[in-house]
Amino acid sequence: MVATPHRGRALYLDVSSLNPIKERAEHKELSDGHQKTRRIPISPPEIRGKRGIFLYVLHCSKIPPLSVCFNERRGGVACVERDGVACVERDGVACVRRDGVACVRRDGVACVERDGVACVERDGVACVERGGVACVERDGVACVERGGVACVERDGVACVERDGVACVERDGVACVERDGVACVERDGVACVERDGVACVERDGVACVERDGVACVERDGVACVERGGVACVERDGVACVERGGVACVERDGVACVERDGVACVERDGVACVERDGVACVERGGVACVERDGVACVERDGVACVERDGVACVERDGVACVERDGVACVERDGVACVERGGVACVERDGVACVERDGVACVERDGVACVERDGVACVERDGVACVERDGVACEERDGVACVERDGVACVERDGVACEERDGVACEERDGVACEERDGVACEERDGVACVERDGVACVERGGVACVERDGVACVERDGVACMERDGVACVERDGVACVGAGRLKEMLTAMAVFYAIRVNAGISLAMLIADHAVSPAADMNGVNAVFSITAL
Repeated sequence: MVATPHRGRALYLDVSSLNPIKERAEHKELSDGHQKTRRIPISPPEIRGKRGIFLYVLHCSKIPPLSVCFNERRGGVACVERDGVACVERDGVACVRRDGVACVRRDGVACVERDGVACVERDGVACVERGGVACVERDGVACVERGGVACVERDGVACVERDGVACVERDGVACVERDGVACVERDGVACVERDGVACVERDGVACVERDGVACVERDGVACVERGGVACVERDGVACVERGGVACVERDGVACVERDGVACVERDGVACVERDGVACVERGGVACVERDGVACVERDGVACVERDGVACVERDGVACVERDGVACVERDGVACVERGGVACVERDGVACVERDGVACVERDGVACVERDGVACVERDGVACVERDGVACEERDGVACVERDGVACVERDGVACEERDGVACEERDGVACEERDGVACEERDGVACVERDGVACVERGGVACVERDGVACVERDGVACMERDGVACVERDGVACVGAGRLKEMLTAMAVFYAIRVNAGISLAMLIADHAVSPAADMNGVNAVFSITAL
């Protein structure tokens, strides 16, 4: 393929050597009716124009004079030339090639790629980009620039170099690393960071700063900080400040000073020391410890704890506090005061004294006072006494005992009496007595027992229950209810009443209506213990026999 000049403007490309050469036929109609055909050779591609110029490029490498090269690919990526140097495009951004390595242009500055990361060149030195920030390489380590100062990266965190030592930045403050721990500089003194709080080093010991006060570290713990307040040192011991008062630590527990005396903290409450013994404050009053147990002071007198409960002393005798009420000890037993009267405790239950005698006891059980009346406990339930008889409480209502059985009180009357007779409970339901027999209540209606079976009253007539179903009595005979319809028993068998039977016969009559209408006679006799005579339903006279069914 030869390129020849044409009028000094463009290039003619002789493509005669290109194969294959195709032809096209041009037909022309002559005046005498004949057709003339001529064949014209075609070389692809054909570009028609005034001058008939066409350009056909197979490979850029075959045409050195051309200044712009399209379709060149490097590693499958198109590259554009910048300043005579070929560069690869990455994500639509042109990059310059340097020493065979593709680099991305950023803001007109060429950058080198390292391990697939674009680096900006600074002063001819390639730097790695981290988080969109250009960084300079120092000794083969990538450093992020911050404020124009190069910093070395440590564990993925950018740090500023200070005097050749790499330091981590925290909240815009440069800190020096010491033993792998980042320290914030304060007034030219390096401090160690603990839990994100900067601390000053004093004599080689790291301290946390609080409000400009340095705290000393003890056993690797920063500064005896309690409640976010800085601690003051007293005699080489770190103490926490509370309310502007310094406290001394004893056995790792902070103590508040009161009147120059150190006190130990217990459960977050400061306590005063008295005679070298630590006391817990209760209600703002200091209490003395006895045998290692904290006790509350009442009227300047220390109290003893019993079973973890503080006791107030009265007349030189220690008493147990219960629910904030002081109790007096009698014969070594703690008593709760109720209404100014001391009571003796029995099995952990407080009881009231009456006439100097400890609460009315029944069978060795202490009784609780209710409305000024002493009651006996049964199975942990308090009972009120009525007429000298102890009663059990059920659902907060007092009940009277009869023959050792508890009865429920209704409307202030013991156990829903009927005709002056107490009723017995069955399954937690009160029953009325009839003729000396206890009856069970069902749906608020009293029922009489017959042969040990409870019966519900309906219309004043008692009915026997069979298999949990209530039955109404008819003519002295117990009948069973089925679907709300009373049934009479005969020979111990339940039968459906006439109302229910009529419904059944109606259904049967409809079933056999075709036979009746067809003239077929159905004779069905009703058993002598069923309803008689035959029922007349829907105009169809039929007598039904159980055997015919």
